[in-house]
Amino acid sequence: MEDVYTADFNELLTPGIKDYPSVKFASRAIEPALRDLFVQLENLKIRGNLSNVSDQVLDYLALEYRVFGYDSELPRATRGTMIRNSIQWLMRLGTPSVIDEVVSLVFSHAKCVEWFDYEPVPGTPYHFKVVIDDAQFDNERVKKLISLVMELKNVRSFFDGIERLTTISRPIYAGLALGRSRNQITWIS
Repeated sequence: MEDVYTADFNELLTPGIKDYPSVKFASRAIEPALRDLFVQLENLKIRGNLSNVSDQVLDYLALEYRVFGYDSELPRATRGTMIRNSIQWLMRLGTPSVIDEVVSLVFSHAKCVEWFDYEPVPGTPYHFKVVIDDAQFDNERVKKLISLVMELKNVRSFFDGIERLTTISRPIYAGLALGRSRNQITWIS
């Protein structure tokens, strides 16, 4: 079977009517208009072609699809990924996987940790926290993260807060001393 976008329209007609002269003339008359329509239809494929749309269109799409955590200051690739994933996130809203995906996408070094994965001892059921490992995390970003988590979480779940991991790079020195002692050890019974 031929593709409707590239085929001769007279060949796409059923065998019973394609031999009529009036049908042949009509199909040849509307063929240029339909080809132009098919070209214009390609421009309507916005969601699958986000790399070719303007930033303003991305902002409108984010509003239309109710994208959580969307900010026009984020990198363009991140915004496109958020718009593409928004419908799946809405279907799974309130689950830890959505919180983890969105938080790790918006804040690159963050992840959601559930109560049974708390270290060193497990937490209380239905509780979770967000662990960040980012030295550039200021108070403004903390407020954005908290509001995003509160928007994404399940109503019955409790947000325990943000845990910040800090890595300090320092040299480690180890030493060993060997020596002899002339003291005698006596056991007291």
